[in-house]
Amino acid sequence: MDVFEPICIAEQKIGTMECKNIWRSPNVFDACYRPELLQLSADKGGKAVMKQHAEDVFCFRTEKETQFLDIDTREDLLRISDKLFS
Repeated sequence: MDVFEPICIAEQKIGTMECKNIWRSPNVFDACYRPELLQLSADKGGKAVMKQHAEDVFCFRTEKETQFLDIDTREDLLRISDKLFS
């Protein structure tokens, strides 16, 4: 199954991850939202557009918070290794 198939079936134009009722990254936007996204200032992300068009948001739900851990450095890995391997 194509990762975007559920969004197409639901006929929604924004896809996001959701964990414990919180929208998380990554997000996918249909091209029709491009003008709005380009108008965002540096301090506002795509979530502002998502909130304005909540009826168009399809959520891929998960309860595993570990899927959202950001590991960029060895220190990050050491800091969160207990969450990954417990």
